[in-house]
Amino acid sequence: MALTEFSDHVVRIELPAEPSQLDLSPDGSRLAVGFYSSGSGPGVRVYDTETGAETHAFGHGVFCGRGVAFGSDGDTLHILVEVEAGASELRRVHLVEGTEEKVAEYGIGERSSQLVRNADASLLAVLGNAAEVWDTRRREVVRHITTGRDEVLVGAFHATEPSIFLYAKDPGFITRWSCASHTEEARWPAPSPRGGELAVSPDGRFLYAKGALAAGAFLYETESGKRLKEVLYDGKSPQPSHVFGPDGAMLCHLTGTNARGRRMDTLKRVKGPTDVVPEGIRRSVPIAASSSAPKVALSKNNDVAILTLVEG
Repeated sequence: MALTEFSDHVVRIELPAEPSQLDLSPDGSRLAVGFYSSGSGPGVRVYDTETGAETHAFGHGVFCGRGVAFGSDGDTLHILVEVEAGASELRRVHLVEGTEEKVAEYGIGERSSQLVRNADASLLAVLGNAAEVWDTRRREVVRHITTGRDEVLVGAFHATEPSIFLYAKDPGFITRWSCASHTEEARWPAPSPRGGELAVSPDGRFLYAKGALAAGAFLYETESGKRLKEVLYDGKSPQPSHVFGPDGAMLCHLTGTNARGRRMDTLKRVKGPTDVVPEGIRRSVPIAASSSAPKVALSKNNDVAILTLVEG
C-alpha cells in the first residue's frame, strides 16, 4: 500500500523567525531549520518533531542560516551560514557532541544560498550560481556544475541514482545531470526563466517545477516528458510549494492553512487536516523525510506543521 492519505496527527512548531530551509532527519525525529535573519540568535535550530521542543542551536553570531541537510545517521547535520554580507561557510555539525566544524568557504560572487541532499545523504550540493556536489563519505567535491551566468540555481537530487536536477542551469529549462559522468541526461521546459523550487519523486518518475516569485508551475512525468494537470499547473497561476511524500505516492502542499495532497496514481486531490498553520500570505517551504519515516514538514510564515502520512 502507498502513503496516499494524511493522518490526523499534527505537530505544530512556532519558530522565532521566517525559515529559509527545512530538513527532516532520516527517521523523522528531528527537524532542522535555517533562518533568513538570525538577529542576535543562532542561524540554525533543531527541533524534536513529536514534542516541538528546540533541542540544538548552531551558527551563533552569523547573519543568517541559508541551508540545512541531515546526514544519513541523523546525528550529523550540514549547515550553510552567511557569516558576513554575501559570504558563506559550509559547516558540519555533530549533534551529540554539540560541535561544528568549517568545511568550505564561499565568496560574495558565488551567491551560495541553499543545500540539497539525496535520500541516503551520500551526496550533498551547495547551490548558488553553480552546483558544487560533495561526496559526504569521502568528504570531497566530485562535481562543479556552472551556469556561466549570475543566476542562482535551484536543485533536487534523484533519490537512488547519482543525478541532480537543476533549474536555470540553462535559461528556461530544467536539466538532469549525472554526477558520475558530468553529462546532461535529460531536459524539460521550465515554467519561467528563473527557478523557484524543484521537487522530484523518489523514483525519479515525477518532477514538480515552480518558477521564482509568483510564477506558476509545471508537473511532469519525466520519462515521457508529458505535462500533467496542465489546466492547474499551467506555468502562470501562482502555486504554493509542493513536496513529494517519502514514497512518492502523494504530492503534498498547503492550501491556505490546510494540508492537501495529490495522489500520483490517479492525480486526484486528497484532503488533509485543516488549520495546521495560522493564516498568512508568505511563502511555504516544505521538505519530505526519507523513506524510513512517513512524515512531511510544511511551513508558512513562522510556523511549521509536521504531518504523518498513512496508507490509503
